[in-house]
Amino acid sequence: MDYSNLFDKTISPNKSFTENMMLFDMLTYLPNDILTKVDRASMSNSLEVRAPFLSKDLLSLSLSLPHKNKIDGRSGKVVLRKILNDYLPKELIDFPKQGFGIPLGKWINSSLSEWIFDNINTIERKKQNFININFLKNCLKIHKDGKNNLSSKLWPTLIFCDWYNKNF
Repeated sequence: MDYSNLFDKTISPNKSFTENMMLFDMLTYLPNDILTKVDRASMSNSLEVRAPFLSKDLLSLSLSLPHKNKIDGRSGKVVLRKILNDYLPKELIDFPKQGFGIPLGKWINSSLSEWIFDNINTIERKKQNFININFLKNCLKIHKDGKNNLSSKLWPTLIFCDWYNKNF
């Protein structure tokens, strides 16, 4: 997908930067990332999932609302929050977002340990110039000792090692 071309076609000088980004996210991030993940996860578990806030009527209404009814400072979904105030306790409405993060840090220390060990040993024997093995082992030790959760930094390197080992 040519995102820069789509971006140029999407942005409007009549809208704020935030509104333009929201629209661009709706056209790209939502269908190509979020909805794709939901679809795959639900299908793999034989679930039928609905996205009620994506109905044509509600989408049309939300696009017609002024920016101040969508975002108020750092708080989003202003109209929805006002409606929910009549039906739900405040602590449920103001509950912070939670992602769908995986316990990668724990997995690195447990079920992935053997895979990691095999990959590091294999790539070390290949005498490549891409990965500083001593640095990688040190980061892994810091992570495993619980001094710092380095999973988000280790993971791309470990995946590269796995890819490199399988292809070279």
